[in-house]
Amino acid sequence: MQTTEVIVTAGDPAGVGPEILVSVLGAADRPPPGITLVCDGDLLAATAQRLASLSPEFEETVRRFRNRLNGEIEVLEPTAKAAPFNPGVWAPDNVPFIRESLAEGLAIARQRGAALVTGPSDKRFFVAEGLAHSGHTEYLAQLAGEQAPVMLFDGGSHRTAVLTRHIPLRQVASRVTPDRLRRGAQLAAQYVRAVEGDHPRPVAIAGLDPHCGEWGASSGTDLEVAGWVRTLTDEGVPIEGPFPADTLFVAGRWERYGVVLCWYHDQGMIPVKLNSFSQAVNVTLGLPVARCAPAHGVAYDIAGTGRADTGSFRRAIHLAGSPGITNLTTSTNPLPA
Repeated sequence: MQTTEVIVTAGDPAGVGPEILVSVLGAADRPPPGITLVCDGDLLAATAQRLASLSPEFEETVRRFRNRLNGEIEVLEPTAKAAPFNPGVWAPDNVPFIRESLAEGLAIARQRGAALVTGPSDKRFFVAEGLAHSGHTEYLAQLAGEQAPVMLFDGGSHRTAVLTRHIPLRQVASRVTPDRLRRGAQLAAQYVRAVEGDHPRPVAIAGLDPHCGEWGASSGTDLEVAGWVRTLTDEGVPIEGPFPADTLFVAGRWERYGVVLCWYHDQGMIPVKLNSFSQAVNVTLGLPVARCAPAHGVAYDIAGTGRADTGSFRRAIHLAGSPGITNLTTSTNPLPA
């Protein structure tokens, strides 16, 4: 079965991204073919050397990683080099390296029709870039010229997507409009078809208020959304709900749906991380390329120790390399981020 080419960036040099990258690409079970790293070669060499010094097991991993470089795994170096740093300590001088890695990774993925996997970056990078309340989702959308990306979390059999992202909770209800729900539902359904094939599960939407506002008795928001859902189903969008969020994620019910659309960041993040933290993948929908990333941050507290869990990064690379992932396309409905 043909796989998708994957472009990978390491993220913040001082975080766990580079060491996880070496560990995953040097693992005994081979990574999927067609991987290209957009990374400073000196950073890869220093990371590999540090890991090899930790244990004989890491030494063997590093040996495999080095053997695969520029053979099975291509390396393209960005114009900016990684600055000197201490693992676990934010280094402002690495902003140009992170910036160039992401810009070149996105450009190469677009040129080659490949998927993109990004390593974790500290939020201070996005602050330095003028996006104080944003992350990779908004940053990559800005680079790509897209205005309304959708953040999805894939935990395997359980997935959520969020209709709003990094905004105060009091603003959520006013931000979710019929057009925003339509875009989220369409992109989520497209993703389920891409990864599940001919028999995709439908999309569900969670309610905003407790007990869905008692269907108008205490709040009319979810009652109004039910009307939007009926319109979407009449248009052929496979969506159901809204359903009370306190029971939607219980075992036996969540599995009925390919994706659950959630209103805000934590409503979608908490159930996925509780259910499959070490395997969850952050997927950005609505870009001109498929973008996947580990669903964790830079983990400065353990950077450089070799103790970081590699499961999420490994799944991100395998998910990005899956054949159906290139079936995702950009939707350009001009909604505010």
